[in-house]
Amino acid sequence: MELLLNHPKAKTFKITALMRDESKARKLQSIGVSTVIGSLDDSAILEQQASNADVIIHTVCPPYLSADADRKLNHMLVIGRCR
Repeated sequence: MELLLNHPKAKTFKITALMRDESKARKLQSIGVSTVIGSLDDSAILEQQASNADVIIHTVCPPYLSADADRKLNHMLVIGRCR
């Protein structure tokens, strides 16, 4: 995250993070990161956010994921698009 926020073209990026905890989300918001409250088990949120993304970076430890969420997330990593 730090590398993205400090990138020379950072002002051209819109960074959005999926967060489970609102207090942690507020910390990211304070440094210019948009947040969405939800979990990796919410396929509607994942699909909506992925459809608006050029790049998806997955940083969650695998033990958190249910088998279904892991399958959906891996599919979304493949369909991430660049404009």
